[in-house]
Amino acid sequence: MTATLLSCGISPEKSILFQQSRVSQHVELCWVLGSLTTMARLGHLPQFKEKSARLKEVPLGIFIYPVLQAADILLYKGTHVPVGEDQLQHLQLAQHLARTFNNRFGETFPVPKAIIGEDSIGRLKSLRDPLKKMSKSDADPRSRIELTDSSEAILDKCKKAITDFTSAVTFDPRERPGIANLITIHSMLSGINPEDICKESAHLDTGKYKLVVAKVVEDKLSPIREKIRDLMSRPQYLEDVLEEGAEKASSIAELTWQDILRKLTCEVPNTELQPTKAPAIPERLSVLPPEPQKIHRPSPQMGINLSAEDDSTPIKRPVPAPIQPTFVEISETPLHVLRRSSRRTKPPEILNL
Repeated sequence: MTATLLSCGISPEKSILFQQSRVSQHVELCWVLGSLTTMARLGHLPQFKEKSARLKEVPLGIFIYPVLQAADILLYKGTHVPVGEDQLQHLQLAQHLARTFNNRFGETFPVPKAIIGEDSIGRLKSLRDPLKKMSKSDADPRSRIELTDSSEAILDKCKKAITDFTSAVTFDPRERPGIANLITIHSMLSGINPEDICKESAHLDTGKYKLVVAKVVEDKLSPIREKIRDLMSRPQYLEDVLEEGAEKASSIAELTWQDILRKLTCEVPNTELQPTKAPAIPERLSVLPPEPQKIHRPSPQMGINLSAEDDSTPIKRPVPAPIQPTFVEISETPLHVLRRSSRRTKPPEILNL
């Protein structure tokens, strides 16, 4: 991916190129923004509906991915975002989250604006189904042209691109989406508008025109393909670009994140907690006999009968002979054990371990 972006003209001197996973604030902000939206809103986004329809069990990552996209934009306080038509609702979610955060916690994020073409130029369709967009996630590799495709692969894909049974080359995206898609590709790569392309190709049928498109694509992608190969042979350079980009991105992201924490009143005081000292445990515990107890209502089994007027008179049990203290070895946490004597006349011994 890094080699491909650099080969297409992205300059490390003008742009910050980095791996998202190297900047932890993306995920942290995603969590905050996720608290400002609802499951119902995320469930209505078209891409979630499309992808979840093909899955038996939907991963959480697919569901909350638009929130992570919003975090990617807002973390760097982006103002303008180039998007395709299929991603417009995702950007609208980012706009909604920016406004919600600003209204609740104070002005923090600019509301990003979409950069999107007003016409059909720039919206490439699948070579196998011109009613669908060209996508790298399509199961059929013939549906798309890869930047790393060989000359033979490009020619084969263009020749097998789906068109209609009309042989003339005309640009009509509504009635003839297949040939219109090839004309769009031709126009984007050559800079010639579709009307002029149709005039230049008036003497060609669709079969021969596909060869023209394949030649235009090959001429444009061949230098990019060679550049990718060159960069792939220099892995250390690619790693250095990503490392430098991650450092720059982290410094920007940290400033934004600290501002967010202040707005959320989540600042952590710069104090160190002193560890609590555990109480010392003695090596030996002595257990003393309990004090004589006063019994107000003795058990009938003791053979004592009291009249009604004597009910309030406390009765003392005879004090037994002194018991030798019991010592118990301990090594761990103290326990409380109650041991009762087998003799009735002997009071219970309570051992505090």
